[in-house]
This record gives sequence, structure tokens and C-alpha cells, in this order.
Amino acid sequence: MNKFSIKNSAFISIDNTRTFEDKSLNELYVPEWEQAAIISKKVADICRSAGMLTVNVFDKHTRGHISFASSYTNKKPYDSITYEEVRYWTQERNGLSAQAKFTVKQLQEYLLNSPDQKNKVRPDHAKGWTESSDLMPPLLPNDFIIHLPKWDKVNEHPYGGFIGTVLDRELKKRSIDTIFIWWVATDYCSWETGVQWLDLNYNVYMITDAIRGIKQETVDEMMDLLLSKNVNFIDSEWFKKLIKSPNSVLAS
Repeated sequence: MNKFSIKNSAFISIDNTRTFEDKSLNELYVPEWEQAAIISKKVADICRSAGMLTVNVFDKHTRGHISFASSYTNKKPYDSITYEEVRYWTQERNGLSAQAKFTVKQLQEYLLNSPDQKNKVRPDHAKGWTESSDLMPPLLPNDFIIHLPKWDKVNEHPYGGFIGTVLDRELKKRSIDTIFIWWVATDYCSWETGVQWLDLNYNVYMITDAIRGIKQETVDEMMDLLLSKNVNFIDSEWFKKLIKSPNSVLAS
């Protein structure tokens, strides 16, 4: 059994940003998620008061990103694009729009290495040149000690928070071995980050108040996967009590 230690734990907020939570932006809004920022703010305040490390991990894409539907001439948001479809495209003859900032070869390599050699395009979201990557109010930048955008390459779309980032290094530098995740888009970014953490031998706890996703069926699939990998699930009330009781025994 593991004992809870504030100095060896971190609270990680994943994608608590306007692109997912601000309906008025009409990007990748997750239904009912504007309430999550309010609860997350309370939890972050408790963590900071207790001296726990707080980390903000978020999407921040460049113009003409490979995941944007607007980068293609014949794709709508949530359409699939396959390697077989683009296999014989050339730089001269292809289905890329004028907005695309990646090459045909980069797209082919991206899809060739994707699960089932396909992916879905999205509405333009987490646009780094706008406010859509900003924290959703009432969350503020000073609620977090570390702010870490995910790997931002125009021809890549990592969902998790570890690949191509310094997150693992920053946590290990601070002797963090236990992480508590508060997340948006459970069916994409957050489940992948949780699995990456397990692979790196962290103790992983996911705060269940925050379970939301783009589509409920994919949320259910990812929750089953996380359970099969022995991710621990708690709620925010349990977490608040834990913060007030150092040296408590954690589930494992």
C-alpha cells in the first residue's frame, strides 16, 4: 500500500481550456463542461494552499494543422481520412487546401503510422494564435506552477501529455511519483496521458467528476481500457479530504 505524500504528488489539469469548455467559440465544445472549470478552480486552490505541484497541460495548435478539417478541400469536421485515400497523392495533385501548412509526404507518413492507418479531422481548435488555448475562467494562470503545451508540430497530433514534452523530466526532477488527473476529452487526450503515465511507472488517480468526452460511446470504451490497466478512480470530495490528511493510505 502507498502512503499519500503532498511533496511527491502532483495535480494535473488536462485541456481545461476554452476550446473545449467555451460553447461560444464553436470549436470542440464538450457538453456541460463549462462547470468543470469552476470545480477545477476550487481543487487547484486547495492544492496550491497545501503546497502540491499543479500542472496545466493543454493543446495549442499552429495554423494549417494536420488535424484541421479546413486543411483539406473535401473534408468536413469528424470525417475520416485514410492512408489508402492519400497514398497516391502528389505535391502537385492532392486534396490539401491552401490553408494546409504540411506536405503530402508528411500527411502520408502521419496516416501510415496512425492506428488502422486512418484518423479523423476536427474543427479548427486549440488555435495558438487566438484565445482558444487559454484556461477557461475562473481558472487563472497563477493557479498552476507549470504550463506545458503538448508537442506542437503542424504534421503531428499527439493526444497524450508526455510524447515530445518535458513533462516526465519535470515531474521526476521534483520526485513526483503520484499524479491526480483532472481532464477534458476523456476519449482522446486524457486517457492517452493516463496510459502514458502508467507506462512510466507513476501511480495514477483520475478524478471522476471530470469524466466527459466528445462522444459518450468512446468515453465508455476508454474508461473500460483505463480500468483494465488498473487506473484508480476517485472523486473531488475524496481528493479534498486526502489533501487534509497527509500520510493517508492510498488505494493501489
